[in-house]
Parts: sequence; C-alpha cells; structure tokens
Amino acid sequence: MRNIYVLTGMSGVGKTSLINKLLKKGSFYYPKIYTTRPTRDEIVDGKIHIGDYEYEKLQNKIVEFMYNYQKYAITNGEIQKADIVDLPPSGIKSLKKNYFSNKKIIIIYLWIDEFERIKRMKKRGENEENIYSRLRYEKIEYQNIEEYVDYTIKNDEFEKCVNKILSVMALNENGEKDLWFE
Repeated sequence: MRNIYVLTGMSGVGKTSLINKLLKKGSFYYPKIYTTRPTRDEIVDGKIHIGDYEYEKLQNKIVEFMYNYQKYAITNGEIQKADIVDLPPSGIKSLKKNYFSNKKIIIIYLWIDEFERIKRMKKRGENEENIYSRLRYEKIEYQNIEEYVDYTIKNDEFEKCVNKILSVMALNENGEKDLWFE
C-alpha cells in the first residue's frame, strides 16, 4: 500500500474490532505494538504486553507514547511495514514527528456518542472506575483531534463503518482525496 491508515478514537468506539475485521478482509499489515498495559481478560487486541524493564530495552522505537498512564511503542521495522494501525493523538504526534518514508499517513477518526462507548466498555468487562478514568483522560487526550484528522466516520453500524474505511483506503490508494463521512 502507498499509505499508512491510522484509526483513532476514544475507548469503546470499536477500533480493535474494526481492525480485526479489516485484517480478515484484506492483506493489510498491522504492526506489533509493545505496551506495558496489563492484558484485558477475554480480549485479543494484537498488542505485545511487556514489563517496564523489557520496554526500556526495546530498540529502534520510532512511535512512542503514553496512554492512560501506560507506555506504548512501535519499532521502526514494524512501522515501515504497516498499512493500518490504531493510535491515540499522542501516538499520531509521535508518528508524524519520527516517521520518514514514502508512505503518506492518513488519519481516520472514529466516533460514537459517549453513552454507547460506556455501554460497549461495560460489555467487554471493564469496571466503572476504569471506564470513568478513561473518559477523564480522553477528554484531554482528544482535545483538538480535528487538527490531525483526514476523515471522520461514525461507528454506529459496524459493517457500514468497515465499508466506509475500505472506501477511504481505496480512494486514497488511487490518488483521490475528496470523501467525507458522518
């Protein structure tokens, strides 16, 4: 692919589910993301969960950020192969600052109302303390997100959202730019 597609959005918007579906539909490469965040029960998120010591020893980190008090990193080799990745605004800033290649970075902001996000987080087993901690953190993290976004897509219908993302990818791979979603 000619571009790296970055999905971003607040907790519970469906980033992991969407990426898993996209990976099944196409031959996209999703990079290994290293994190000190503990694993979530019953959720396979594609992240490599490591301790602080292992994290500090990790070499060639090109994307590095903190999110909800946990460390995250993607190595240079992984981001060079990437077609699709999910990052918060702090990760997007790091990627744009440190990534030098011929691939263009396309940012897709996914959203859904807060009530639905809370419902989804509860459904995946998160406790209320963790949910409200994330909501507080994200109010700051996602301030001014529109400065970084190329496309905004509402994830209120899962398959429709997948198809919109695939449309964005198809248009951008063909050199077209003008597409807007609600």
